[in-house]
Amino acid sequence: MDDEHQRLHDALRDDLFKRQLSNSETLAKAILSLSSAGLGLSLLFLRYSGKSNLGAIENVVDVHLLYRSWLAFLLAIGSTLVSFVTSQIGIKKQLKLNKKYYLERKEEAINQKNWWAWITTFLNYSSVVFYIAALYLTVEFVKRNTIGGQ
Repeated sequence: MDDEHQRLHDALRDDLFKRQLSNSETLAKAILSLSSAGLGLSLLFLRYSGKSNLGAIENVVDVHLLYRSWLAFLLAIGSTLVSFVTSQIGIKKQLKLNKKYYLERKEEAINQKNWWAWITTFLNYSSVVFYIAALYLTVEFVKRNTIGGQ
């Protein structure tokens, strides 16, 4: 590869890394904000649905949907928060591997897996799945507990 191709490759790679970081940060903020809002809205609905208040939850239809939605919202929030920690550990691990490979010239470092990076990706995808599940369960609960929802 000539110098010009290497320079273009490096510039594109750097731009893509910046975009990936920006997307990841935006996703995390969205999941945390939307999941927290979803929890709050589901509590408001329960409180002001006309069928119930927090003291008489037995009057609500299919309350298990609400409980499952709360769990899914909490899992979305939790997996997002844990991904911040695993991401930092993954970055530290990658820095060590880069040092071994580039500065210490240890060839085996290039083949070592950074499982923390994989775990972070898994947690990010999981947070989206949990959020979608929570949203579905909340909508289904509201549908079943409003007029005509039966």
